[in-house]
Amino acid sequence: MAWGLRFLILLCLLVLGPGLRAQESESIAGEFSDFDHGATGFPLEGVHGEVTCESCHLDGALTGTPQTCVGCHDNGIAAGKPETHPPSSDNCGQCHTAQNWKPFAFDHAFVEGACVECHDGGTASGKPADHIASTDTCDACHVTNDWTDVRVDHAAVSGTCVSCHTGVTATGKSENHLPTTDSCDDCHVVTDWTDVRFDHASVSGACASCHNGSTATGKPGNHIPSSNLCEDCHQTTEWSEVRVNHDSVAGACVTCHNGSFAQGKPSDHPQSSNACDDCHDTREWDD
Repeated sequence: MAWGLRFLILLCLLVLGPGLRAQESESIAGEFSDFDHGATGFPLEGVHGEVTCESCHLDGALTGTPQTCVGCHDNGIAAGKPETHPPSSDNCGQCHTAQNWKPFAFDHAFVEGACVECHDGGTASGKPADHIASTDTCDACHVTNDWTDVRVDHAAVSGTCVSCHTGVTATGKSENHLPTTDSCDDCHVVTDWTDVRFDHASVSGACASCHNGSTATGKPGNHIPSSNLCEDCHQTTEWSEVRVNHDSVAGACVTCHNGSFAQGKPSDHPQSSNACDDCHDTREWDD
């Protein structure tokens, strides 16, 4: 009999216990139905107004309850930041609200990771297929408050100049540019485009196409009569170091070999006209 009575009491507790606890909870809630929760400094807005008191006030404790998002949303008391969440601070309210947990206004100031950790084309929109060849350091050129406001940092660009500077994507080689290859950085620097360090190895035209006295220094007025094949005698690394190629000289020998501009006829030379090439060969003067 004693064993049967104990079993019956236990059964009643199991059956009636949840109902009694629910009645007790409703009774407590009813007692505080007129309570202004905003007076505590934490108004029950949005979804927070729909949860039961004991969801936050554990074990009926009314003091010491966390008021920051992360104080409750720690994956212990309530669901917290998932593992797939972008790297960020714990200031949840900068992006989320109690009305709708979905981000309402993304504040990049509270994101701690690199742009590409989210902007990978999956979590968030990533670098488009037609983007210029570059590293993944997005903030080298873009700013978060206006993505289209671009300040190009050429240090983050991995392609060649001409891959962007085509005249379409970016300003390209002008029509009056001298004939050259497309290796722009042979002569130009990205920090100051007008600061040119000229590399003649990248020039595809003849010297005279630039050295015409207008685009660049040309043949001076007192230059010996010659063709415009400057490179026959001059070299680009040292212009004043001349190796004369007589095939490019247009004047008579004596126009240069006059004893002033170049070695002339010596005083003991046999009497002759000044038509030097009647007797001499420019390749071997003694021959």
